[in-house]
Amino acid sequence: MVDSFGAASAGFYASKGLFSRFGSVHEAVKELEELSLEGLEQTIEEYVFSWKSGNPDTFGKDYYPSAGTLKDTAEYWIALITPALHYSMGGLRISPSAEILRKNGESGSSFSAIPGLFGAGEVTGGMHGANRLAGNSLLECVVMGRIAGERASSVSLKQLPPLVINQWTESRVRSMDSNNYHGYQTTYLELPSALHEVDAPAGQRFEIRSQKHPSIVVPNLAAGVHGVIALLIPKRYPGIYPGAKVDILLVEDSHSGASEATVNGPSVTIVASEDKAFDVLQMLRRSAENLRAVFFFLLEDAVVPDHSLLPDAQFSTIRVDSIAQLLAHLSNRGPDEEVIVTVNADTRRVLEGKIERENVFYVEYPEKKACGFG
Repeated sequence: MVDSFGAASAGFYASKGLFSRFGSVHEAVKELEELSLEGLEQTIEEYVFSWKSGNPDTFGKDYYPSAGTLKDTAEYWIALITPALHYSMGGLRISPSAEILRKNGESGSSFSAIPGLFGAGEVTGGMHGANRLAGNSLLECVVMGRIAGERASSVSLKQLPPLVINQWTESRVRSMDSNNYHGYQTTYLELPSALHEVDAPAGQRFEIRSQKHPSIVVPNLAAGVHGVIALLIPKRYPGIYPGAKVDILLVEDSHSGASEATVNGPSVTIVASEDKAFDVLQMLRRSAENLRAVFFFLLEDAVVPDHSLLPDAQFSTIRVDSIAQLLAHLSNRGPDEEVIVTVNADTRRVLEGKIERENVFYVEYPEKKACGFG
């Protein structure tokens, strides 16, 4: 049996005091007070019977790699086995920044961070899925332990402003949503302190640059979240991955120099490309108090806008694949309804000669810095 187990392995465990080696059952009983000769002999007899018959033993074991014998000259290796807690799979839910999370409402499926409370190691759960592979505890105790320590120490920076206008701030990519918004991805960046909040409405512009790559201007998706800021970043922009170091810059006024469209009716139709829909919604948020319905026609590369910018309005969204399809949809809109077109310069030149209706406003925004990639 020792040969099947491995003589070297048996010798290693014996050197650690986990196995004891005896020349016979009588010698084992003499040395180990916990054993009785009758009990040990009966156990071995039952093992041999199950092995020869192929029937499971009392504990349900049905695999017997080694034969058993009661010969007094046989050598026995005996280990006393007791229950032990090796690893706890369950625990508290944490964010990628090691923040302890709580459920939003008793029946809700969303979670938010408890400000200033962090966790790592076996106090947390869910990181390994249904079962943990051997050796993977390093992920939660070393990797998440370091993240928890860093973010806990950042609480002392709460007295400093989270972001300063026109001043670059060091950050780190903490996580990224798997959703792909037509080439864009929601990316969560850490603020200097885990207790910081950026009170910027959705659609506020931020400039971001990854290491060794030119900066780009992107919109913010949500406000009032502790410790992180959510930006909508093109998936093809290089250097963005969990843990990557980046710099972020709060743009002073992303709408400065933009032409304003006046919306008087209760509904409006918007034709948008790229991420320009966010800028239009920011404009409507400031100027269209009576707006109750927004109809979006999104061109092929457009990003789905964040409806939280106009929480009192109903949204309808249609993605169009061609100018002909867009014109067909516009023909079905009411003749008096305002239409706001916010697209890139090339698309605008095409649409200006195709859209034939009253109340069409072309909104231009200052050119944003080129991505410099792809």
